[in-house]
Amino acid sequence: MSFSEKDGHTEFVITDADGNTFSVVHEIILNTAMCSCKHFELYGWLCRHVFVVLKELNMKSIPYAHILSRWMKTTTINPMFQVIEAHKIKLLSDQGEYAAVSNKEQQVESFVGMVAPQEVTIHPPTHSKNKGNGKRLKSGKEKAIEQSQKKCKSCGERAGHNARTCPKKP
Repeated sequence: MSFSEKDGHTEFVITDADGNTFSVVHEIILNTAMCSCKHFELYGWLCRHVFVVLKELNMKSIPYAHILSRWMKTTTINPMFQVIEAHKIKLLSDQGEYAAVSNKEQQVESFVGMVAPQEVTIHPPTHSKNKGNGKRLKSGKEKAIEQSQKKCKSCGERAGHNARTCPKKP
């Protein structure tokens, strides 16, 4: 690492293990550091090159200019409360619009010719298949073979018995 001072800023030249060279410029008056890799400009957080320079300058904390408002706790709270407060005021001031909405419901009911029911009954959904592979679909030929039972020679029925085991055998 080498450095040179000029016109109120210090330029550090850092070479990493791969041989890549990065230039970090530290503005003394503004207390900011900018790296040639542009990591802070692209992503919003400091790169390792700037941290090496801050360590070299014996700085104990990150300069305030590098702490963006999006990383602070107060950033999201204030705008969110402002939006909520604005909507609350709008809701309280627009009471007349709610009467117009109920009037629209009456117009739709008169147009359709039906009144919306006061109580709606919701039934459980129909049973659906479970996840998984499921059973193999059999062809018509396989079903026919499975259903065909042998005919009994003595009684002539297809009841799952033969002439030797026929219950009607004399």
